[in-house]
Amino acid sequence: MSSNSHSIDDEYLPACCRSGKPHTHFASVSYQRRCTRCILPDTFPNIRFDEDGVCNYCQGHTPLHYKGETVLRKLLEKYRGKGDSYDCIVPISGGKDSTYVLYSAVREFGMRALALNYDGGFATDQAKRNLEKAIESVQVDFVRITSKRDIQKKCLKDCIEAWAAKPSSEDFPLLCYGCRAGVEEAAYRIAAKKGVPLILMGESEVEKDASKGAFHRHHRSYLVHLAMRFLRNPHYLHPRRLYHFLLVQAPKLHNRVHRLISKSAPLVVTWFDYIPYDDRLMLPTVIEKMGWSKPASRASSWRLDCKISALKNAMYRRKGFSMKEEVYSKMIREGTLTRQAALNLVEQENSGYEAAMASDVLRQLGIPEKLGELLLFGRPSEAP
Repeated sequence: MSSNSHSIDDEYLPACCRSGKPHTHFASVSYQRRCTRCILPDTFPNIRFDEDGVCNYCQGHTPLHYKGETVLRKLLEKYRGKGDSYDCIVPISGGKDSTYVLYSAVREFGMRALALNYDGGFATDQAKRNLEKAIESVQVDFVRITSKRDIQKKCLKDCIEAWAAKPSSEDFPLLCYGCRAGVEEAAYRIAAKKGVPLILMGESEVEKDASKGAFHRHHRSYLVHLAMRFLRNPHYLHPRRLYHFLLVQAPKLHNRVHRLISKSAPLVVTWFDYIPYDDRLMLPTVIEKMGWSKPASRASSWRLDCKISALKNAMYRRKGFSMKEEVYSKMIREGTLTRQAALNLVEQENSGYEAAMASDVLRQLGIPEKLGELLLFGRPSEAP
Protein backbone atom coordinates (compact mmCIF):
# COMPACT_ATOMS: atom_id res chain seq x y z
CA MET A 1 0.00 0.00 0.00
CA SER A 2 1.40 3.35 -0.93
CA SER A 3 1.84 5.87 1.83
CA ASN A 4 1.23 8.78 -0.53
CA SER A 5 -1.97 10.72 0.14
CA HIS A 6 -4.58 10.74 -2.61
CA SER A 7 -6.44 13.95 -3.22
CA ILE A 8 -10.13 13.73 -2.53
CA ASP A 9 -10.73 16.76 -4.80
CA ASP A 10 -14.27 17.97 -5.39
CA GLU A 11 -15.19 14.71 -7.10
CA TYR A 12 -15.70 12.96 -3.78
CA LEU A 13 -17.47 15.78 -1.98
CA PRO A 14 -21.27 16.09 -2.17
CA ALA A 15 -22.45 18.49 -4.88
CA CYS A 16 -23.93 20.80 -2.24
CA CYS A 17 -20.49 21.16 -0.63
CA ARG A 18 -18.69 21.82 -3.89
CA SER A 19 -20.91 24.73 -4.79
CA GLY A 20 -20.56 26.56 -1.50
CA LYS A 21 -24.19 27.67 -1.87
CA PRO A 22 -26.28 26.31 1.01
CA HIS A 23 -29.77 25.04 0.49
CA THR A 24 -32.09 27.04 2.71
CA HIS A 25 -33.75 23.94 4.15
CA PHE A 26 -30.49 22.76 5.74
CA ALA A 27 -29.37 23.90 9.18
CA SER A 28 -27.27 27.07 9.04
CA VAL A 29 -24.03 27.52 10.93
CA SER A 30 -23.48 31.18 10.13
CA TYR A 31 -24.87 32.60 13.39
CA GLN A 32 -22.33 31.03 15.74
CA ARG A 33 -18.86 32.25 16.59
CA ARG A 34 -16.39 29.63 15.48
CA CYS A 35 -12.70 29.08 15.95
CA THR A 36 -10.83 30.74 13.11
CA ARG A 37 -8.61 27.69 12.64
CA CYS A 38 -11.05 24.79 13.12
CA ILE A 39 -14.86 25.00 13.19
CA LEU A 40 -15.68 24.49 16.88
CA PRO A 41 -18.44 26.90 17.96
CA ASP A 42 -18.43 28.96 21.14
CA THR A 43 -21.01 26.53 22.58
CA PHE A 44 -18.46 23.70 22.70
CA PRO A 45 -17.55 22.61 26.28
CA ASN A 46 -14.75 24.56 27.98
CA ILE A 47 -13.79 26.38 24.78
CA ARG A 48 -11.74 29.59 24.92
CA PHE A 49 -10.48 31.85 22.14
CA ASP A 50 -7.29 33.92 21.95
CA GLU A 51 -7.08 37.39 20.43
CA ASP A 52 -6.89 35.88 16.96
CA GLY A 53 -10.00 33.79 17.52
CA VAL A 54 -8.10 30.49 17.73
CA CYS A 55 -9.56 28.04 20.24
CA ASN A 56 -7.66 26.36 23.06
CA TYR A 57 -8.20 22.94 21.45
CA CYS A 58 -6.23 24.05 18.39
CA GLN A 59 -3.58 25.73 20.51
CA GLY A 60 -3.04 22.58 22.55
CA HIS A 61 -3.22 20.13 19.65
CA THR A 62 -0.53 17.49 19.28
CA PRO A 63 -0.57 15.70 15.91
CA LEU A 64 -1.46 12.03 16.09
CA HIS A 65 1.44 9.62 15.88
CA TYR A 66 0.98 6.58 13.65
CA LYS A 67 3.17 3.50 13.97
CA GLY A 68 3.31 3.25 10.19
CA GLU A 69 2.63 0.85 7.36
CA THR A 70 5.99 -0.91 7.71
CA VAL A 71 5.31 -1.82 11.35
CA LEU A 72 1.79 -2.98 10.48
CA ARG A 73 3.05 -5.11 7.60
CA LYS A 74 5.60 -6.82 9.84
CA LEU A 75 2.91 -7.47 12.45
CA LEU A 76 0.49 -8.98 9.94
CA GLU A 77 3.26 -11.07 8.39
CA LYS A 78 4.00 -12.54 11.81
CA TYR A 79 0.48 -13.95 12.01
CA ARG A 80 -0.04 -14.82 8.35
CA GLY A 81 -0.84 -18.50 7.95
CA LYS A 82 -1.08 -19.06 11.70
CA GLY A 83 -4.85 -19.46 11.72
CA ASP A 84 -6.68 -22.63 10.82
CA SER A 85 -8.56 -21.10 7.88
CA TYR A 86 -8.26 -17.36 8.43
CA ASP A 87 -5.49 -14.94 9.35
CA CYS A 88 -7.81 -12.32 10.81
CA ILE A 89 -11.35 -11.30 11.63
CA VAL A 90 -12.52 -7.88 10.45
CA PRO A 91 -15.68 -6.59 12.15
CA ILE A 92 -17.56 -4.62 9.50
CA SER A 93 -20.66 -2.46 9.85
CA GLY A 94 -21.12 -1.12 6.32
CA GLY A 95 -19.62 2.19 7.36
CA LYS A 96 -16.68 3.76 5.56
CA ASP A 97 -13.96 2.96 8.11
CA SER A 98 -14.55 -0.77 8.58
CA THR A 99 -15.13 -1.19 4.84
CA TYR A 100 -11.74 0.39 4.20
CA VAL A 101 -10.04 -1.87 6.76
CA LEU A 102 -11.52 -4.96 5.11
CA TYR A 103 -10.39 -3.85 1.65
CA SER A 104 -6.87 -2.97 2.81
CA ALA A 105 -6.40 -6.17 4.81
CA VAL A 106 -7.46 -8.38 1.90
CA ARG A 107 -6.36 -6.54 -1.24
CA GLU A 108 -3.32 -4.58 -0.07
CA PHE A 109 -1.91 -6.85 2.65
CA GLY A 110 -3.07 -10.22 1.30
CA MET A 111 -4.68 -11.42 4.54
CA ARG A 112 -7.16 -14.29 4.67
CA ALA A 113 -9.97 -12.39 6.32
CA LEU A 114 -13.25 -13.47 7.82
CA ALA A 115 -15.72 -10.57 7.78
CA LEU A 116 -17.97 -10.34 10.83
CA ASN A 117 -21.04 -8.20 11.27
CA TYR A 118 -22.68 -7.69 14.63
CA ASP A 119 -26.32 -6.76 14.16
CA GLY A 120 -27.63 -4.99 17.23
CA GLY A 121 -30.86 -4.03 15.46
CA PHE A 122 -30.04 -0.42 14.53
CA ALA A 123 -28.12 -0.68 11.26
CA THR A 124 -29.27 1.67 8.49
CA ASP A 125 -30.52 0.30 5.18
CA GLN A 126 -27.59 1.99 3.43
CA ALA A 127 -25.12 0.24 5.71
CA LYS A 128 -26.70 -3.12 4.92
CA ARG A 129 -26.36 -2.46 1.18
CA ASN A 130 -22.75 -1.34 1.61
CA LEU A 131 -22.01 -4.46 3.62
CA GLU A 132 -23.32 -6.75 0.89
CA LYS A 133 -21.30 -4.94 -1.78
CA ALA A 134 -18.13 -5.08 0.31
CA ILE A 135 -18.35 -8.84 0.86
CA GLU A 136 -19.04 -9.39 -2.83
CA SER A 137 -16.16 -7.12 -3.87
CA VAL A 138 -13.42 -8.88 -1.91
CA GLN A 139 -14.99 -12.36 -1.98
CA VAL A 140 -14.39 -13.27 1.66
CA ASP A 141 -16.32 -15.52 4.00
CA PHE A 142 -18.83 -13.70 6.14
CA VAL A 143 -20.63 -14.34 9.41
CA ARG A 144 -23.40 -12.26 10.97
CA ILE A 145 -24.05 -12.30 14.71
CA THR A 146 -27.39 -10.98 15.93
CA SER A 147 -28.24 -9.59 19.33
CA LYS A 148 -29.67 -12.45 21.37
CA ARG A 149 -33.17 -11.79 22.71
CA ASP A 150 -32.90 -8.19 21.47
CA ILE A 151 -30.57 -7.52 24.38
CA GLN A 152 -29.10 -4.40 22.75
CA LYS A 153 -32.54 -2.81 22.40
CA LYS A 154 -33.33 -3.70 26.01
CA CYS A 155 -30.06 -2.18 27.24
CA LEU A 156 -30.63 1.00 25.24
CA LYS A 157 -34.19 1.39 26.51
CA ASP A 158 -33.00 0.69 30.08
CA CYS A 159 -30.46 3.50 29.89
CA ILE A 160 -32.92 6.01 28.44
CA GLU A 161 -35.53 5.20 31.09
CA ALA A 162 -32.96 5.34 33.91
CA TRP A 163 -31.74 8.73 32.72
CA ALA A 164 -35.31 10.00 32.37
CA ALA A 165 -36.03 9.00 35.99
CA LYS A 166 -33.25 11.38 37.05
CA PRO A 167 -32.51 13.61 34.05
CA SER A 168 -29.37 15.71 34.09
CA SER A 169 -28.25 18.42 31.71
CA GLU A 170 -24.66 17.34 32.35
CA ASP A 171 -25.23 13.70 31.45
CA PHE A 172 -26.59 11.91 28.43
CA PRO A 173 -28.03 8.39 28.56
CA LEU A 174 -25.54 5.60 27.93
CA LEU A 175 -26.34 4.76 24.33
CA CYS A 176 -23.46 2.76 22.86
CA TYR A 177 -22.08 0.50 25.56
CA GLY A 178 -24.26 -2.47 24.56
CA CYS A 179 -23.35 -2.59 20.88
CA ARG A 180 -19.70 -1.80 21.55
CA ALA A 181 -19.46 -4.72 23.94
CA GLY A 182 -21.42 -6.90 21.53
CA VAL A 183 -19.03 -6.31 18.64
CA GLU A 184 -15.98 -7.05 20.78
CA GLU A 185 -17.50 -10.17 22.33
CA ALA A 186 -18.70 -11.55 19.00
CA ALA A 187 -15.34 -11.04 17.31
CA TYR A 188 -13.46 -12.62 20.20
CA ARG A 189 -15.81 -15.58 20.44
CA ILE A 190 -15.66 -16.36 16.71
CA ALA A 191 -11.87 -15.93 16.71
CA ALA A 192 -11.52 -18.42 19.55
CA LYS A 193 -13.96 -20.87 17.94
CA LYS A 194 -12.30 -20.81 14.52
CA GLY A 195 -8.69 -20.43 15.64
CA VAL A 196 -8.17 -16.96 14.20
CA PRO A 197 -5.12 -15.17 15.68
CA LEU A 198 -5.97 -11.53 14.84
CA ILE A 199 -8.93 -9.16 15.14
CA LEU A 200 -8.58 -5.98 13.07
CA MET A 201 -10.65 -3.09 14.43
CA GLY A 202 -11.45 0.11 12.54
CA GLU A 203 -11.50 2.57 15.43
CA SER A 204 -9.62 5.87 15.37
CA GLU A 205 -8.40 8.49 17.81
CA VAL A 206 -9.86 11.10 15.45
CA GLU A 207 -13.35 9.93 16.39
CA LYS A 208 -12.92 10.02 20.16
CA ASP A 209 -14.98 12.81 21.69
CA ALA A 210 -13.34 15.38 23.93
CA SER A 211 -16.84 16.69 24.61
CA LYS A 212 -17.75 13.48 26.41
CA GLY A 213 -15.16 14.20 29.04
CA ALA A 214 -16.46 17.71 29.51
CA PHE A 215 -20.00 16.47 30.05
CA HIS A 216 -20.03 13.11 31.66
CA ARG A 217 -16.71 11.29 31.74
CA HIS A 218 -16.11 10.47 35.38
CA HIS A 219 -13.01 8.28 35.04
CA ARG A 220 -10.49 7.26 32.37
CA SER A 221 -11.39 3.60 32.85
CA TYR A 222 -14.67 2.94 31.06
CA LEU A 223 -15.79 0.35 33.59
CA VAL A 224 -15.06 2.67 36.53
CA HIS A 225 -16.85 5.43 34.65
CA LEU A 226 -19.92 3.21 34.26
CA ALA A 227 -19.85 2.30 37.96
CA MET A 228 -19.73 5.98 38.91
CA ARG A 229 -22.60 6.75 36.55
CA PHE A 230 -24.67 4.02 38.18
CA LEU A 231 -23.91 5.31 41.67
CA ARG A 232 -24.85 8.87 40.71
CA ASN A 233 -28.16 7.63 39.34
CA PRO A 234 -29.43 4.60 41.30
CA HIS A 235 -32.17 4.04 38.71
CA TYR A 236 -29.51 2.27 36.63
CA LEU A 237 -29.36 -0.32 39.43
CA HIS A 238 -32.91 -1.55 38.96
CA PRO A 239 -32.65 -5.39 38.97
CA ARG A 240 -33.90 -5.76 35.39
CA ARG A 241 -31.54 -3.09 34.08
CA LEU A 242 -28.62 -4.48 36.03
CA TYR A 243 -29.34 -7.95 34.70
CA HIS A 244 -29.31 -6.72 31.10
CA PHE A 245 -26.11 -4.80 31.75
CA LEU A 246 -24.36 -7.86 33.15
CA LEU A 247 -25.52 -10.01 30.24
CA VAL A 248 -23.70 -7.64 27.90
CA GLN A 249 -20.62 -6.83 29.97
CA ALA A 250 -19.74 -10.20 31.52
CA PRO A 251 -18.46 -11.78 28.27
CA LYS A 252 -16.47 -8.63 27.52
CA LEU A 253 -14.77 -8.77 30.93
CA HIS A 254 -14.06 -12.47 30.49
CA ASN A 255 -12.43 -11.86 27.12
CA ARG A 256 -10.21 -9.08 28.43
CA VAL A 257 -9.02 -11.17 31.34
CA HIS A 258 -8.40 -14.09 28.99
CA ARG A 259 -6.22 -11.90 26.77
CA LEU A 260 -4.08 -11.02 29.79
CA ILE A 261 -3.47 -14.57 30.96
CA SER A 262 -3.59 -16.68 27.79
CA LYS A 263 -0.89 -16.87 25.13
CA SER A 264 -3.41 -18.33 22.69
CA ALA A 265 -5.83 -15.40 22.91
CA PRO A 266 -6.39 -13.48 19.64
CA LEU A 267 -4.53 -10.20 19.32
CA VAL A 268 -6.73 -7.12 18.81
CA VAL A 269 -5.13 -4.64 16.39
CA THR A 270 -6.51 -1.13 15.90
CA TRP A 271 -5.88 -0.42 12.22
CA PHE A 272 -5.74 3.35 12.53
CA ASP A 273 -3.03 3.18 15.16
CA TYR A 274 -0.80 2.33 12.20
CA ILE A 275 -2.39 3.82 9.08
CA PRO A 276 -3.42 7.52 9.04
CA TYR A 277 -7.14 8.16 9.30
CA ASP A 278 -7.54 10.15 6.10
CA ASP A 279 -10.74 10.52 4.07
CA ARG A 280 -8.67 11.63 1.09
CA LEU A 281 -7.48 8.05 0.84
CA MET A 282 -10.37 6.11 2.35
CA LEU A 283 -13.30 7.59 0.45
CA PRO A 284 -11.93 7.10 -3.09
CA THR A 285 -10.85 3.58 -2.16
CA VAL A 286 -14.18 2.35 -0.78
CA ILE A 287 -16.21 4.12 -3.46
CA GLU A 288 -14.17 2.87 -6.41
CA LYS A 289 -13.11 -0.55 -5.11
CA MET A 290 -15.99 -1.63 -2.88
CA GLY A 291 -19.03 0.06 -4.41
CA TRP A 292 -19.59 1.95 -1.17
CA SER A 293 -22.04 4.85 -1.14
CA LYS A 294 -24.02 7.11 1.13
CA PRO A 295 -27.60 8.39 0.85
CA ALA A 296 -27.97 11.30 -1.55
CA SER A 297 -29.67 13.28 1.24
CA ARG A 298 -26.52 13.19 3.39
CA ALA A 299 -23.55 15.50 2.95
CA SER A 300 -21.36 13.59 5.38
CA SER A 301 -19.98 10.07 5.06
CA TRP A 302 -19.34 9.83 8.79
CA ARG A 303 -21.24 7.27 10.89
CA LEU A 304 -24.00 6.53 8.44
CA ASP A 305 -24.03 2.90 9.52
CA CYS A 306 -25.95 3.21 12.80
CA LYS A 307 -29.21 4.96 13.62
CA ILE A 308 -28.16 5.44 17.25
CA SER A 309 -25.45 7.84 16.05
CA ALA A 310 -28.18 10.10 14.69
CA LEU A 311 -29.92 10.01 18.07
CA LYS A 312 -26.68 10.89 19.86
CA ASN A 313 -25.96 13.76 17.50
CA ALA A 314 -29.48 15.14 17.90
CA MET A 315 -28.97 15.14 21.68
CA TYR A 316 -25.61 16.87 21.35
CA ARG A 317 -27.29 19.61 19.36
CA ARG A 318 -29.17 20.52 22.53
CA LYS A 319 -25.80 21.75 23.78
CA GLY A 320 -25.28 23.92 20.73
CA PHE A 321 -22.87 21.75 18.74
CA SER A 322 -22.70 18.43 16.95
CA MET A 323 -20.36 15.45 17.10
CA LYS A 324 -19.50 16.06 13.45
CA GLU A 325 -18.16 19.52 14.21
CA GLU A 326 -15.73 17.99 16.67
CA VAL A 327 -14.58 15.26 14.28
CA TYR A 328 -14.19 17.68 11.39
CA SER A 329 -12.19 20.02 13.63
CA LYS A 330 -9.80 17.19 14.46
CA MET A 331 -9.43 16.43 10.77
CA ILE A 332 -8.60 20.08 10.13
CA ARG A 333 -5.89 20.00 12.79
CA GLU A 334 -4.51 16.79 11.30
CA GLY A 335 -4.38 18.40 7.86
CA THR A 336 -6.78 15.94 6.20
CA LEU A 337 -9.69 18.37 5.70
CA THR A 338 -9.78 22.08 4.91
CA ARG A 339 -11.73 24.43 7.14
CA GLN A 340 -13.92 25.58 4.26
CA ALA A 341 -14.80 22.01 3.27
CA ALA A 342 -15.71 21.28 6.91
CA LEU A 343 -17.92 24.36 7.09
CA ASN A 344 -19.63 23.33 3.87
CA LEU A 345 -20.25 19.81 5.18
CA VAL A 346 -21.82 21.10 8.39
CA GLU A 347 -23.82 23.80 6.64
CA GLN A 348 -25.23 21.41 4.07
CA GLU A 349 -26.06 18.57 6.47
CA ASN A 350 -29.68 17.54 6.24
CA SER A 351 -30.97 17.79 9.80
CA GLY A 352 -34.26 16.27 8.65
CA TYR A 353 -32.50 13.01 7.77
CA GLU A 354 -30.92 12.90 11.22
CA ALA A 355 -34.20 13.68 12.96
CA ALA A 356 -35.95 10.91 11.03
CA MET A 357 -33.28 8.41 12.05
CA ALA A 358 -33.43 9.49 15.70
CA SER A 359 -37.22 9.24 15.72
CA ASP A 360 -37.03 5.78 14.19
CA VAL A 361 -34.78 4.59 17.02
CA LEU A 362 -37.23 5.91 19.60
CA ARG A 363 -40.11 4.18 17.82
CA GLN A 364 -38.18 0.90 17.70
CA LEU A 365 -37.68 1.12 21.44
CA GLY A 366 -41.28 2.06 22.18
CA ILE A 367 -40.21 5.31 23.88
CA PRO A 368 -43.22 7.54 24.72
CA GLU A 369 -43.47 10.76 22.75
CA LYS A 370 -42.90 13.07 25.72
CA LEU A 371 -39.77 11.21 26.74
CA GLY A 372 -38.52 11.39 23.17
CA GLU A 373 -39.02 15.15 23.19
CA LEU A 374 -37.16 15.37 26.49
CA LEU A 375 -34.21 13.57 24.91
CA LEU A 376 -34.15 15.57 21.68
CA PHE A 377 -35.25 19.01 22.82
CA GLY A 378 -34.50 19.23 26.54
CA ARG A 379 -38.16 19.40 27.57
CA PRO A 380 -41.41 18.61 25.76
CA SER A 381 -42.44 22.22 25.35
CA GLU A 382 -39.33 22.91 23.25
CA ALA A 383 -40.38 20.52 20.52
CA PRO A 384 -41.34 22.34 17.32
